[in-house]
Formats: sequence, C-alpha cells, structure tokens
Amino acid sequence: MIGAPAIRAAAGGLTRHLAQTLVIISVLTAATATATLGMSLLTNANEAFVNGTMNAMIRRVRTGRPSLAYTGPHLPPSRTAPAAA
Repeated sequence: MIGAPAIRAAAGGLTRHLAQTLVIISVLTAATATATLGMSLLTNANEAFVNGTMNAMIRRVRTGRPSLAYTGPHLPPSRTAPAAA
C-alpha cells in the first residue's frame, strides 16, 4: 500500500511529540471557536436595525404611504424650485 508509510510516520510523530500535538489541537480549537463567535456577532449585530427597518417599510406599504414622501409638518412648504448646483 502506497499511503501506509506516510500514515505510519504521521502516527509516530503524533505519539513522539504529544505536547506539541496537544498545543496545536488546542490552538486550532480556540481559533475555530473564536471565528464562529465572531461570525455570529457580526451577523447578529445588525439584526435589530434590519428588523426595525423592515417593520417600518411593511407598515408604510400596508398603510399606503410612500416610503420617501414627507409631507405635513416635517418640511416647510417650498414656493420656489431649488437652485441647480
């Protein structure tokens, strides 16, 4: 079998260098856990903002109000067109 010597050498290295093997495994485990936590925090950080924005948009659609039209007391009435820049 062609792969047998490679597997035997790797297994021998694992048993001879047990401390280094355990340190590498623990570092890889900690890095994986940290990356998973980071991705979870990244995706959940904006969840409240996205939910609030979507709820506001859904309310506007259900009430028939356009999303970008601000009328009434929000803006003073304009008598002239804005000047072109």
